[in-house]
Amino acid sequence: INTFRIAFAGWIANDATMLNVAKTETLAYVRSSPDGVSGHSDDFQHSEEVMLNVAGVTDLAYSRFTPSELAEVSRWVNGTCANWMTANTTYWPFDDPLNNYWQNGFLAMVVAAVGTDGFNPNAPALLAEASRMAAKFAANVSPPNWAGLAQAEGHYYSTYVRHAIWAMTLHDRARGTSWMVQSNINPAATLDALIYQARPTWTHFFLVGSEAADASASFGPTSLAYWSQLATLAPASDQARHAKTILA
Repeated sequence: INTFRIAFAGWIANDATMLNVAKTETLAYVRSSPDGVSGHSDDFQHSEEVMLNVAGVTDLAYSRFTPSELAEVSRWVNGTCANWMTANTTYWPFDDPLNNYWQNGFLAMVVAAVGTDGFNPNAPALLAEASRMAAKFAANVSPPNWAGLAQAEGHYYSTYVRHAIWAMTLHDRARGTSWMVQSNINPAATLDALIYQARPTWTHFFLVGSEAADASASFGPTSLAYWSQLATLAPASDQARHAKTILA
């Protein structure tokens, strides 16, 4: 169970034990690399996961952090975001909004900005970067620039766009913006395309080998999470009812 899920459960249940466990785990992780994630490791690739485990947890368990501990979190968050922004333009993914690393980074940037707002002096700069990314994503997923979410990169990687959708939805609900609407993504239409491409075979299931170049490969665990997300965003649609039947 990752730290963010523990904190989220503790926040919903108002459970002090879970919130304290999450805080302890977060501070231990932050103190293992005080200046944040560096280089191009797995933590860079999944920057959204580590940012949820730090900035997200701090936001959920905010009252349990001392001012000095909040300063430690800020230092880690700012260092991680600075590393990501540098690598995004100079190494990978070269600021390509249709890349799964980029979509992970977009969510990380929004979580960093929203989660540390109020105690991190750099939060406005992180929000500005998130806003830039939102605009670039919207421009690249609007017709005629984009044919849909099932890209040739493969179903596994293309469904990481759900992190971009999560980023936009999170910011819209936290700050009253309309990023999701501006992106022109139609959840019901996207569900229709993804469900249509589902195949009743696991012959090409991702876990037995990379399907990055195989657009005909079957869907895997990330696709199921994506269906759930889109069904939630368009709950009254026929496609959502179909998706829920499959997921059940």
